[in-house]
Amino acid sequence: MTKTKLVMLVCFIAALAAGVAAGMAFSRFSDPPRPRRDPLGLSLEQREQMRQIWSSVESTSRTPHRERMDGLHKEREDAVRALLTDEQKAQYEAILKTHDQKMDDLAAERKKAIDDAVNRTKEILNEEQRAKYDEMLNKRAGWNRHGRPNIGAPEPDGPKPPHSGDRPPMGDRDP
Repeated sequence: MTKTKLVMLVCFIAALAAGVAAGMAFSRFSDPPRPRRDPLGLSLEQREQMRQIWSSVESTSRTPHRERMDGLHKEREDAVRALLTDEQKAQYEAILKTHDQKMDDLAAERKKAIDDAVNRTKEILNEEQRAKYDEMLNKRAGWNRHGRPNIGAPEPDGPKPPHSGDRPPMGDRDP
C-alpha cells in the first residue's frame, strides 16, 4: 500500500468516526422529551382537573405562605427585643404563646386547603386511581420536623416525636 493510499484511508476512517460521534451526540439532544410519569393513569380531562384543583392551593403555598410566616416571625422577634429584662419573662412567654397560636392557625389554614384539594382530587378519580392515590398519600404519612402531621397525609399513628414545637419554660431555655 502506498503512503498516499494509507493517508487517505486514515483520513476516511477519521472522518467516518467523527460523523458517527457527531450523529450520536446530535441524537441525544434531538430525542423528544420523555412524558411525565403518571402513576394514576389519568386521562387528559382528569389531568386538567387535577391542575385546576392544585393550582388553587398554590396561592396558600410557597412565596405568599413564606412571606406570612416571615412576617409572624419578625413580629415575634421585634417584641422579644423590646423585652430583655428578667422581670419581663412572663410577657415574653405570652408573646411566644400568641405567636405559636398564629402559626398553628396558619398551618391549619394551609392543611384545610390541601385537605380540600385532596378530597376534590379523589372525586375526579376512578376506583383504581383512587386506590393508587390513597397509597401515595399513605406513603407520605408521618410527622414532619416540627412535630406536626405531614400536610396532605392521613393523621399518623403513635406518639409525636421529641422537640415537637412544645416550648420549655423560660428558665430552661438556652440563651
